[in-house]
Amino acid sequence: MPWILAGGGAVVVAVAVVLIFVLTSGSSGSPQDLAESAVEALNNKDAQTLDDLACESAKSGSVDAGDFEGQLPGGVEIKFELGSVEESGSEARADVKISFSGDLPEGLPESSLNTTADLVMADESGWCLKDFQPAGGGGGSGP
Repeated sequence: MPWILAGGGAVVVAVAVVLIFVLTSGSSGSPQDLAESAVEALNNKDAQTLDDLACESAKSGSVDAGDFEGQLPGGVEIKFELGSVEESGSEARADVKISFSGDLPEGLPESSLNTTADLVMADESGWCLKDFQPAGGGGGSGP
């Protein structure tokens, strides 16, 4: 039972860290280009690039991404991988696979090591990051 809680906690922390990067973070040429840049920045832990890519309407300005440094247990690594990108009018969504590896809690089920999330983008005078939510999520959680 503790390994389920540990795995679930790691997923929650990963999504929280990504949300902080996305929501405290302008624009890119196309949804595909933007999604590729965002996933690269996530993998590089590049908060400045994510900040530059975020929509003005999604920026909260009240949270510093540095506040979440060290929230994952030591030795746990997160990898983000871009899937399909679909554009619909002034909104686009990209599937992002999130994989955990490294020094994971013993007995953690294989199914908890991978999850997916939707990277939500909007055309606000140029494509920008609007939200990052569990796969299949509804509307944005941005302010």
